[in-house]
Formats: sequence, C-alpha cells, structure tokens
Amino acid sequence: QKVTPPGFLRMLLENTKPNVLSTGVDDGTGHIKEVKVKYRPRVRSGATITVDDCSIQARPAYSEATVGTTLFRKYSYFLDDDTIARYSADASRQVMKVGSIAYLNQITPFMQEQWDLLMEAANAVLGDIDKDLLTKQASNFGKNQTTGLTSTKSMNFPLNATNNDLTAGMSGLLADARANEIDLSKCAFVGSGLIDNYILQQAAKTAAQNGLNTALQAMPNFYQDYYAASQWGANQFGIFEKDAVQLIDVNRYVGFKGGIRPGGSWFGNMPLPIYDSQGNMIMMNFDIQMKYIDCPESVAIGDEYVSNVGRGWQIIVSKSFDLFVQPSDMYSSQDRLTGVNGTLRYTASNS
Repeated sequence: QKVTPPGFLRMLLENTKPNVLSTGVDDGTGHIKEVKVKYRPRVRSGATITVDDCSIQARPAYSEATVGTTLFRKYSYFLDDDTIARYSADASRQVMKVGSIAYLNQITPFMQEQWDLLMEAANAVLGDIDKDLLTKQASNFGKNQTTGLTSTKSMNFPLNATNNDLTAGMSGLLADARANEIDLSKCAFVGSGLIDNYILQQAAKTAAQNGLNTALQAMPNFYQDYYAASQWGANQFGIFEKDAVQLIDVNRYVGFKGGIRPGGSWFGNMPLPIYDSQGNMIMMNFDIQMKYIDCPESVAIGDEYVSNVGRGWQIIVSKSFDLFVQPSDMYSSQDRLTGVNGTLRYTASNS
C-alpha cells in the first residue's frame, strides 16, 4: 500500500482556496454544468494622459475562459466470494468507516478484503491522475518576465559558497518572483531532483563563507513529485503563485445519480484517506460503482478473457477532473507582465 508522493496533486488539493470553480461545475446534486470565468486585465502603466480634457481612454470589456472537465481515470477489480471464503472471517468484515471518515455515501458497505485491494490500487490511481495534471501543466506555464519565454529557465545552485552570486539559487528565484510581481512566500514549489536535495539541506544550514545563510531566505512550501521528472524533465520544478492553478474536482455519483440501480449495482462517492510514502495525507473523493456478478461467466480482465469466474463483486473506481490555469492574456499586450500567469518553470543545476 505504499504510495509514491503525487506532489502536484497534493499541492492542488491543499492550496487552492476558495474552491469557486469546482463548486460551480459540480454543486453536489449530480448535475454537471459548464462554467465560464470572466476577467479583465489591469490598466497598464502609460495609459494615462497629461491633458485635462473630457476624452475617454478605454471602454473596459471582459474576456472569458471556459472551465473544462476532460480528464478521466478508472480502475476496476473483481473479487469472487469463493476467494474471500478461503480466508479468515476478517476478510468479509464490513468496513463502515475509515478512521474519522463518516459512513460511505450511498455505497453498500465494503468488505475488508475489498477495501485492502482498493488501498493497494491507490498508488496507480493517484499516480496516473497526478501525471495527467503534470502533463497539462507542462503546456500551460506562463511567461517568465525576466526572459520573456514560457520555456524552462536554468537556475544554478552553486556547488561552493565562497562567492556571493546574486543571480543564482534562492536569491535568483526571489529576484525572479519580484520581477513577476509574485509574493514568493505565498507560492509553492513542485518538483524533484536537485531542488529536492536543496530543500532537504536547509534545516541544517548556517552562514556560508560568503556570509549568506540560505535557511533564512524565503522558503515556499515544497511538494516532492517524482513524476515531474518524466512529465516535465529531469531536475525541473515549478513555482506556483497562490490560486494561479486549481484542480477541477468532479463527483458524478452524487445526488440523484447515487444509490442502487436496476441490475444490482450501487453508485456512490467516497473519500479515500491515503498516506504517501513520506507520511503526507491525501484526501480525495472518488466515484464508486459496485456491481455484483450473480452467475459464473467469462469476463475480460485486462487484455485477456478469464473463463468461469465465480460469483462476486466488481468494484469500479473512477475520477473526473481537470486543471484550470489562469489565462495567459490576463495582462494586456503592452503590460510589463504580458503573458505572465503566476506559474514559472525552472531547471535546477549544481555547479
């Protein structure tokens, strides 16, 4: 049941407040709605005039961005009654709640063995959701005002600290944040590799030979994500301004869509309280379908057919979700922050 840390997903779950977009798409009744976000760019410096007259400088208008729900992940497993019967009575014990989590919402109670299988699958479910979100973010990083580019910027963390390089390491990141008009203390870092190693050292730092104690510099929350290396690139990390990105969290089997249906299936929604391998708790709701196969039959499992499976339960775990990133045109084309959207991409080096 060990779960590889899905840092980007955990950052989105913990840092996106208020959750305006998700509740607009999914209000808990089972009705999924299309949501559009309206926004206006700030007025750029240089737009004022020096003549005292009655001229009009602008007619402000809104732009719109559509919030999508295009991403989806599903995992299903089958557990027959005969398999459970071979184990001790604990295997068939009903799980009505997990820790402090209340009764499962509109779901017939799980058996302990079914719950254990779900926990064993959590690494795949959360990992694939995290990778989908990382992939979408890869094409949605904003411009870095210091380079004028959306591509990754190299940031060196010096191998020695005898010289005070004002453009490198955390000093360079702090300067970049100011240039992008971002409050770094309210940001989050997501990544792996050298940036992770740098963060790990900070608690043991003292002043270096150049007089700088990097442990006293601003240190945003860091979310380790091993999947970032494959989805973004080796030693790459992202800086995310508060509320610049938001997880669109959709629960389908709620309201009128929940409960028992003809044919013997239960539909509902439940939270999965999962701890990753570093002890971080991840709480996310998933849609659950429980389907009872009441007669031995042949079923497809993966790419193969398995004949004569016994009577038992098929559990289908699914999640509809998406990522909303602040629009890249949130600043006008003549603004010094044109193309900036509160997300910055870096590649760490150590030389």
